[in-house]
Amino acid sequence: MNRKIILLLVLLVFFISCKKPIKRSEIVGKVKELAALATLEIKFNKIVFAEKSKSLLFIHFNNAYYYQTIQPRIKTGIDLNKIAEKDIEIKSNRISIKLPPIEVLLFDYPADEGIVDNELSGSRFGNCIDIKEIELIHRATENDVRKQLNFMQIRERSEIRTRLLLEKYLRNYGFEQVIITFTDPPKYLLHFKKLTEQEKKDLNGY
Repeated sequence: MNRKIILLLVLLVFFISCKKPIKRSEIVGKVKELAALATLEIKFNKIVFAEKSKSLLFIHFNNAYYYQTIQPRIKTGIDLNKIAEKDIEIKSNRISIKLPPIEVLLFDYPADEGIVDNELSGSRFGNCIDIKEIELIHRATENDVRKQLNFMQIRERSEIRTRLLLEKYLRNYGFEQVIITFTDPPKYLLHFKKLTEQEKKDLNGY
C-alpha cells in the first residue's frame, strides 16, 4: 500500500515538473480576452437646465425655461491593441503585468431620448428658447459631462475591476504573486478613444 502511494507521488512530481511553463505570448492573449470582459459601463442622470431672460428698452419679459433629464452612458476599459509581450514579466511563480491606461471606449449622450419636463419648461410671452439654442445648451452640457468624468472615480473603479479579474485568473496558472499596474501619466485625464464603426457596434452589443 505504501509503495503504491510513493509511486503515485513520484508520478505526480514527474508530471508537474514536465509541465511546460506558460509563455508570455499565451498570457497576452488571455489578458486581452479578460480585459474585454472587464469593461465597465456606467449610466447616470444629468439635469439640463437653462433660463433665458429678455428685455426691450425698459420692458422686462418673463423668463423662458428649459428643463430636461438626460441619461449619459459611458463604457471604460483598456485598448487591447496596446497590450504587448514586453509589458509582461514572469519569474518563477511571480508575474508582473503593466497595462495601458483606462480609456473611455464609448460615450453616449442621448439628447433625443431625454425627458423634457413640460411643467418647468416653456416659452413666455415675447420670450422663448428655440431649437438652435437647445442644441447649444446640449453641446455645453455634453462637454461638461466629459469633464466631470475625471472626478467620478471611474478610472479607479475600472482599474479595480480589471485587476481583480486578472489576479483571479492568473492564480489558476499557479502564480502566487500577481502584480498589475497601469501606465498612467502623472496628471491623469480620461482619454476618449476614437473607435471604428465596427468597434462601436461591438461595444453597443456587449
